[in-house]
Amino acid sequence: MKKLVAVYVLGLMVAAAVFADHPDGWGIGLMGGGGGGTLGGGGGALSLKVPSVPIYWGIDFGGYSGTFWLGLNGDYYFLDNSLTDVLSGNLGWYFGLGGHLGLSGIYSNIALRVPVGLSWQLKSISAFNALEVFIELVPNIGFSLLPDLYWNIGGELGVRIWLK
Repeated sequence: MKKLVAVYVLGLMVAAAVFADHPDGWGIGLMGGGGGGTLGGGGGALSLKVPSVPIYWGIDFGGYSGTFWLGLNGDYYFLDNSLTDVLSGNLGWYFGLGGHLGLSGIYSNIALRVPVGLSWQLKSISAFNALEVFIELVPNIGFSLLPDLYWNIGGELGVRIWLK
C-alpha cells in the first residue's frame, strides 16, 4: 500500500510540473482575506514564491477581539493551468494542497488547506516578469490547541509581482 501511495504522489508531482503555468523567478506580493486556517477574522498577508522551492508561502497577520495573530501558510499547486488570454494577460486556475500554522493569544491552530483559485497574469511589465492578480477559496480542516476540531472555507485576494 505504501508503494502505491508513493507512486501516486510521484505521479501528481510530475503532472504538476507538466501543467505548471506561473512565471519563473521570485514572486512577491500582498494578500487579504478571511476564514481561519488562512486569515482568521480578516487581515493582511505577505506572499512569497522562491524559484527553487515548489511551495507558495504566506505569512498572515491581523487581529480580532483585541487579540493579535500571526500565521504561516505553505501551498503546493498540483494543477496550474492556463484557461485563456484576457486583456494582454493570461487567465488561469490552480488547485493545491497545503498547511497552516496560526499563533495567537487565545486561538492557536494547525490546519490542512486546499487552495483553489483563479489567477490573471499580465506579462512583461517593464522590470517585472509578470504582474499577477489572484483570488482563491481555501477549504481547510484543523485542530486548535484547545483542542477542538474545526473546518471552514476561507478566501484570499492578492497581487503578486514576479521578478526577472
